[in-house]
Formats: sequence, structure tokens, C-alpha cells
Amino acid sequence: MNNDPNQPQLSSFGQQPPVQSEQSQEPSWYESQPQWGQQPPSQYQPSPYGQLPYEVSPIPDYRPPQQPQKHSRRWLWITLSIVGGLVALGCIGSSLFVALSVGSFFRSTSQFVTPTSVQSDSGPRGLPLYCPRAVALDSRGNMYISDSAVYQNKLYARLVKLSPAGQLLDEWHPFKVTSTGPFGAVGPTLLAVDQQGDIYVADATDDTVKKLSASGQMPVIWGRSGSAPGQFNLPEGVAVDPQGNVYVSDNSNSRIEKFSSAGKFLATWGTFGSDPGQFKYPAQIAVDAQSNVYVADQSNSRIEKFSSKGKFLAAWGTQGSAPGQFNFPFGVAVDAQGNIYVADSRNERIVKLSPAGKVLTIWDRSPNVVGSLAVDTQGNLYVIENSSFSEHAPIQLEKFSPRGKTTSVWKGLCIG
Repeated sequence: MNNDPNQPQLSSFGQQPPVQSEQSQEPSWYESQPQWGQQPPSQYQPSPYGQLPYEVSPIPDYRPPQQPQKHSRRWLWITLSIVGGLVALGCIGSSLFVALSVGSFFRSTSQFVTPTSVQSDSGPRGLPLYCPRAVALDSRGNMYISDSAVYQNKLYARLVKLSPAGQLLDEWHPFKVTSTGPFGAVGPTLLAVDQQGDIYVADATDDTVKKLSASGQMPVIWGRSGSAPGQFNLPEGVAVDPQGNVYVSDNSNSRIEKFSSAGKFLATWGTFGSDPGQFKYPAQIAVDAQSNVYVADQSNSRIEKFSSKGKFLAAWGTQGSAPGQFNFPFGVAVDAQGNIYVADSRNERIVKLSPAGKVLTIWDRSPNVVGSLAVDTQGNLYVIENSSFSEHAPIQLEKFSPRGKTTSVWKGLCIG
């Protein structure tokens, strides 16, 4: 431990809690099921990144009946007509059988009975997670996770709601993932929850922001591809201030856009560059109790602070690995006391700053790359971690106490 009061103190952030085994003569049904954060049962072997819960059993091929022997041209045509009709009916029946079988399979993969309000894909329901990409919290401490994966050349994405203890409360499938990018499936990225429980998700697939109600209904979608006001080019971060205004980091347009809760465009600021108030590919953003906006300015390796009207207030960080420096910071979060948490991604650490930007603590997370951050009202920190900047890297969600002790680890199925 460094005794110099002017230097940040390194903590044992991320130490795993002791594992205690409990024996039971006759485990209950619930105890015998795969629990939250565990891998699937051993008889199911997930493949590398993107494997979804279980493998669908092959459906037997449809085999048409053999044709009778040919006796005459007339009977030949009659026979062919009958066989053609049977084949058509068989194909329809086979297709219906396939659809019912696959639908039954997907329903059976859920560990919980979970109502879903929006379903636009056939991705499996329930836990464990696919590959968690971002996390946000509501006022009750419930977790909302954007979750996507690649499986058998298909792309799946969903939004999952969990209780503070990790129990699956609900999930929604309103996303259509259509391509992959350098760091995985392009789809829902970062998200935020307002005081009414409405959820705002940045969707990079179609360059929109999707607003879902607390019950999962999707009343508002805004944005489209472009650089005009109200348009996006890979929207990344989303944050909501106490007045309900929504801020979006427009990553490839290198700017911040501000909207009303109904999606009405209000303001924009920032251009590509390294001067104060400029950005190079902004990622996660956060808002404090005074509606000040904090932006993880990735390629400029700094955190910038603005007023709610876009006035530049401060910046912290330069390129490097020394205390006070960052290397490709992706995530940022602010706690109730105004302390700032930075996911210093390529330095493989989390940095805690005072409201004035002074380095308070540095927590080493090597060899993990840290991404999206969220902090609850008790000061617990939630972190999306990745083993590398690769679309095939293992991804997990980890929860830490205010002192940096690991309290929960929930692995996605892309963990090999």
C-alpha cells in the first residue's frame, strides 16, 4: 500500500468472495435447476462465442411415398398428380411440424415463466444471458441488460430485466440485429432508465433510439441514419436527466444530441476533434443530480463534463497509463455523491474520481477489458467485462461493493 497521501491508493478491487459449499441430502427442484450466473448443465456443451442455451435436435427429413409402377401414360399422369398433391400437403405439414417443434423448444429453454410484451425474433427465452453488452439500473435497483449474440450464423438480441438479486423478471425482443461489427453483433448498445421506469436503448442496427415502457411496450422510436439534427451514425450511449431529457452520444458523428422524453430534438453539440468540447467517437455518457453531462471521449482518452445546455465545463485525462491518464475509456458513471467512475478499458482498470476530477482510487481489473458501468444508490458498481477487444471474447457482468469487493458474477454463454 502506498503511504503517500498525494497518490491514489490501489485496492484489492475484484477479489472473489470465499466460496462456501452447502450439502443437502435431497435438494429441492429449484436447487436442482441451473441458477443465475451458472453455466448450463454439463450435458449441454456451448461452443465458443455466441452459443445460445441448447442445441436444437434435428427434425427428421420428410420422405414422400414411392411412386407405383408405370402402366400407361394416362395412369402415369394420374399418379404424378396424386404424388404431387401428397408432396405439397406433406411439405405444409412438415413445415408446421418444424415451426411447432422449434417454438416448443424455445419455450422449454426458459428457467422461469416470463411474460414478454414484445417478441420479434425466435431467440431462446430465460437465463443464462447470451453475451451481455451494457447494463443500466432503475430507482429500485433492478438491472436492465442489452444482450446479444451470434448463433449458427443468426444474430439475436434482447433486453433482459433482473431483480437486484439476479432473478429474471422479464425480457423483451424488439430488436432486429442484421450485421456484425469489429466488436461483435451490431444491435442494441447502451441504455438508460428514467424515474418513471421507461427504458431508452441506443440501437446501432438501424441508427435509432427505442423507448420502451416499464411493461415492455415500445411507444416511441426516433432517429435514422445520417448527420442532420436528430439523426445518428452508430448511436452509443444514452442518459436521462432528472427532468426527463434524453442525451445520446452519436458515436461516428462525434457529437452529443439532446431530446425530450418523447423524442423531440432539442440541441446538439460537439464536432470531431481534440479541442475542449470536441469528441473522437464518444461512448457511454452519464448525468448527475444537477443534470451535468459526463462523456467518455474514447479516442481522446479523456472524460468531458458539460452543462445540460452543452456548455463545456471541464475535462480530465490524457493518453497514458499513469494516474490521471486513460487509454480508450469506454464507460462512465456518477454516484449520488458526484464521484465519477471511469472504465479505463485498454488500461484494464476502473478509476474513481472526485467530483473535481481528483483521482481517488485505481482498481486493477487485468486481464479484463472493462466496458459499460452503472452505480446504484448504495454505491454498488456494476461492470460489463470482456477478456479482450475481440468479438469472440468472453463477456460477463460483475457487481462490486462500494469498497471494491466482488459480490456477484454473472457470465454470458459466450464464456467458453
